[in-house]
Amino acid sequence: MGGLHLELIFDILSRLPVKDLLRFKSVCKSWRQLIADPLFIKAQFNRSINNDSLSFLYTLNHHHLYLCSASNALTESTKIDLTFNGSPLSVVQIIGSCNGFICFDSYSYGIIVLNPSTRELIKLPELPGIWSSTYSIIWGFGFCSNTQLFKVVRIVYFSSKAKTQIMVHTVGIANGWRRVSQPPPVVVHQQKQVLVGGVPHWTAFGVTVVYFDVAREVFEKIPCPRNESGKAKIDSLGELRGCLCVFRRFYLEGHIEIWVMDEHGVEDSWNRKFIIPHSIIVYEGNMGCRPMWFLRNGKILVSNGERVVLYDQSRQSVRALKISGSEMVHIESLFSIKY
Repeated sequence: MGGLHLELIFDILSRLPVKDLLRFKSVCKSWRQLIADPLFIKAQFNRSINNDSLSFLYTLNHHHLYLCSASNALTESTKIDLTFNGSPLSVVQIIGSCNGFICFDSYSYGIIVLNPSTRELIKLPELPGIWSSTYSIIWGFGFCSNTQLFKVVRIVYFSSKAKTQIMVHTVGIANGWRRVSQPPPVVVHQQKQVLVGGVPHWTAFGVTVVYFDVAREVFEKIPCPRNESGKAKIDSLGELRGCLCVFRRFYLEGHIEIWVMDEHGVEDSWNRKFIIPHSIIVYEGNMGCRPMWFLRNGKILVSNGERVVLYDQSRQSVRALKISGSEMVHIESLFSIKY
C-alpha cells in the first residue's frame, strides 16, 4: 500500500464515527492496524470534537445509562448494556465523561470506568469505608495528558468533625487508592464536575472555581469574573471549546451572561461572550441553567434542569430537544486504558 494511499485512507476513516470504525476493523489487516493506532485514535477523536459529533449521556431512575446522539436528539436514545462478570450493573451516579470513557458509581460493584463504544470496562478497587453518619461526597474524573492516564478523585466532607478526606486512584494501575493530604482551598459545593482540558472543575460558594490538577494531584482555585460593583457571583460552570466558562444570572436586568476564561488560570483573561434573555432560556420558573456545548455555527446547547434547548443567538430563539436536563455531553472514542 503506497504512502499516499495510506494517508488518504487515514484521512477518510478518521472522519467516520466510532461505530463504523469498529465494524471496518474486519475489512483487512492494514485497516485493523490503522484503526488501532494511537495516532489515528487521537486524530479521529479530535475530529469528532471539531465537528460537534457529540452525544448526550443520562440515566433513568438511577438504574440505566442511555446515550442519545445530538443528531437524533429529537428521536431516539440507545440503552447502554451494563454488565460485570455476567451480572447487571445499576447506576447510582454518573461522575463524568472524559475522552470517550464514562465513570460512574454502581450499586453493587463500586466505581466503574467504561468505554461504551468498545465495551472496555474496569472496576476500580474498593474504597475505605466512611465511618460517619453526616458527610457529603464530591467526585472527579479526569485525564493526565503527560502520562496518558485517567484518574478518579473522591472528596469527603465530614460535617461532625469539620475535616476532609481526599482519595485518588489512577485507572489501570494496580496500586489502589492513595490519600492526598492537601484539601481543596475552599469547600466545593457543585456536585457535578465540569471538565476542561481533562481537568475536573467545581464551584465554591458561587464566587470561586476549584479544580484538581490531575498531573500534580493538588487542588487550585480560580477567581471568578467580577461585575461592575466588584462582586464575583456565578451560578454554574461550562466548557467552551476548550476554555472554562461561567453562567451568571442577573434577575433585575432579566438576562444571563456567559463569561469565558481565554487563558486558563489568568484572572484578567475573563471576557463576556454572550448575553441571553431570561425569557428565552428559563423554563417554568426553573432558574438553574448551565452551558453544555458550543457549536461551530455559534449556537449553544443549554440545560436548565428540566430540558435541553438549542439557543440561536442570531435569531434569539430556542429549540427544545427530546431529552431530560440531567445529562452530560459525551464524545465517543476508540481510546483504551491499555495504551
